[in-house]
Amino acid sequence: MQVLVQKYGGTSVGTLERIASVAQHIKVTRERGQFKLVVVVSAMGTYTDELIQMAKALHPGPPKRELDMLLSAGERMSAALLSISLDRQGIAAISLTGSQSGILTDSVHGNARITKILGHRIRDELQNHDVVIIAGFQGVSPVTKDVTTLGRGGSDLTAVALAIALEAIGCEIYTDVPGVMTADPRQVPNARVLGSLSWEIMGELASAGASVVHHRAALVAQKYKMPFEIRSSQTPDKKGTRVEGQTMENPQVIAVTSKADQSLVRFVVSPEKLGTSLLHQGLAWLWQNEQAPTIYRSFNADQGLVIETVIDASLAASFIEFEESLAAAKQGAVQGQAIERSLSVVTLVGIGFRNAPEIVQKVLQSFVHMPKVFEVKDHSIVMSVATEQEKEFVNKLHDIFFPAQEPVPA
Repeated sequence: MQVLVQKYGGTSVGTLERIASVAQHIKVTRERGQFKLVVVVSAMGTYTDELIQMAKALHPGPPKRELDMLLSAGERMSAALLSISLDRQGIAAISLTGSQSGILTDSVHGNARITKILGHRIRDELQNHDVVIIAGFQGVSPVTKDVTTLGRGGSDLTAVALAIALEAIGCEIYTDVPGVMTADPRQVPNARVLGSLSWEIMGELASAGASVVHHRAALVAQKYKMPFEIRSSQTPDKKGTRVEGQTMENPQVIAVTSKADQSLVRFVVSPEKLGTSLLHQGLAWLWQNEQAPTIYRSFNADQGLVIETVIDASLAASFIEFEESLAAAKQGAVQGQAIERSLSVVTLVGIGFRNAPEIVQKVLQSFVHMPKVFEVKDHSIVMSVATEQEKEFVNKLHDIFFPAQEPVPA
C-alpha cells in the first residue's frame, strides 16, 4: 500500500471555510492517485497563542506538563474537524492523536524529541480508511505516559518523521507562502520563490529565522534522505520548493533571513572554573526553552572569563537569573547583563562563504557601522542590526545579491 503524507499549517486550517477547502483538495488528491493519505494538521490559526494566553492569565509560569496537555488540544481539534469535513464529502477518514499514532518521545515538555514511531494504528486504519489525519506537534513519553509537544512548528517534524516511518512516496508541506523564498515576502516585496534547496540549506535557513519549515524537520529529512516539497495551500496544485539532496561547492547566496526581538547577553565569570559548567548547563537551559543560540562564545578579559550569546529578548532576564543562581550554588561569582536589547540578527544563507571573499566583502561594504555580532560560516554569514533597521537592511542585502534582472538560484 502506497502512502502520501501531507501537512497543513495553522493558516491553511485557520477557519471552517479553509478546512472545507483543504478537505476538497485532499479528496481530489485521493481520486487522482493510487495511494492513500496520511494528513498532519496544525492548530487553527492563532489558536495555540490564544491557549498560551489563557494559561498565563491564570499563572505567569504554568507547569510545562499542563501546558502540553492544553496546547495539544489545538491540533486535535483541527484533526477532528477535518475528518468531519471529509466525511461530509464522502471520504472515509479518521483522526488520531500523536499518542494514538504511536509517536514516542523523550520526557521533555515543550520541546520533546521523537525517539520512535510505532505507527501500527496508522497502518491498521489505512486498511479501512482513505485518509488518516494526525494531530501534529505532539507525542507521548513511554516513560511518564504523559502527552508531550515538539516545540513551535513541530507539525512539520511530525509530517517528515511519519513519511520516513511509513516509507511514504512523498511528503508535501502546505503553508501560507508559495514555497521557500529569497527573503520573507512580508519584508521584501520582490522576494522570489526558490525552485529547489538542499536539506542542509533548508535547515540553515530555518535555524536562522525562516519560519516556513521547522529546522528539526529539515535535519531529520536530511538524516534519512526524505525529500519533501513546500507549497501554498492557496494554490495547492502549483509546484513550490523541492527540498532534497546535498549542496555543491560553488559559492552562492541562496536567501537572506532574520530574527527580530533578540538580545546579546554577556556574562563575566569568576573564578574561571565555572566557565565550562555555565556553558554546558546554559546550553541545556536554552535548548529546553526552544532556543538555538545564534552565537555562543567565550574569551578571557581583564575582569575574568566573558561568555556571550544571542537569544530571544523575552528570555534574556530569565537566562541571566538561571546562570547567576547556578554560579551561586557552586559558590562562584558571575555577573550577567543584556548588553544589547533591541537587536535583530540577519543571516545570509548560502554555500561556500568561507571561500568567497567577494561575498563577504559585499556584506561588509553594506554596513554603515560594524555590528556587534559578525560571524562567517560556510553556509551562513550572521550579523546584528538594530531592530528598527532590520527591514531596511534585509532589503539592502536582497537588492545586492538578488538584482531584479537576474534569475534566482535553481
